[in-house]
Order: sequence, then structure tokens, then C-alpha cells
Amino acid sequence: MKSYSTENFRAYESERAAFKGLQHHDGMVQCLGTYTFEERHNSNLERSYNLLLEHGDYDLDGFFKDDRRSPPALTLEIIDFWRSILTVARALRKVHNLEFRNEDGYHRLLHGYEMNPAPNIVSS
Repeated sequence: MKSYSTENFRAYESERAAFKGLQHHDGMVQCLGTYTFEERHNSNLERSYNLLLEHGDYDLDGFFKDDRRSPPALTLEIIDFWRSILTVARALRKVHNLEFRNEDGYHRLLHGYEMNPAPNIVSS
């Protein structure tokens, strides 16, 4: 789950739109849903905007640092490994130039970036 405060609503909206545009793309974490949560603290009403994200076992950094995981040695393991890496690379390319039709029917082009490539993107 990824949460945004009211001050970061625009960032939430941008990321929600990006996830909508990335639906059904291989190698990309999927957004399973969104919700808003309101909570009263004293006399203040605080609201959070939340994205429910698909879970992966590792991010890329954790995947490569896992000492329990042996590097691919057999030909088929090596091929599968590089196919998986290329799937992630294609997904990251889409993040940078994402074109999709939004809810009101208009075509949108988002230019994005990923500060931490592939959080929760790699599964075992």
C-alpha cells in the first residue's frame, strides 16, 4: 500500500493515472484498487489517499543481494533470467512515455520517472 496525505493529493492523482495507464503491462506492479481514509484528530479531519499495490517478493536490489539465491547456471535458467530482466526493462520504458485513454475518453501522455527502479516488481 502507498499512502498520500492531503498535501500530496496531486502526486497521488498522477500516480493513480499512471497505474491506470499501466494496467495489464507485464513486468509492472499492478494497482489493485484505491481508497480514501478519514480520521479525526482533536478538531482536525485528516484524510489519506491510498493505492493498494500488488506485492512482490523482492525489489531488484533485494533480488540481487539475496545470498540464498544461486545465480543461474544452466542454459534455460540463464535464458529465463534475461527474459525476466528484459520484461522489467520494457516496463520501465513504458513508465517514461506512457500513452493511454483516461476515464473521460481523452488521450493522455505522461512523462514519468522512477526514483527507485522496480520496488515490489520482482517476484520469486
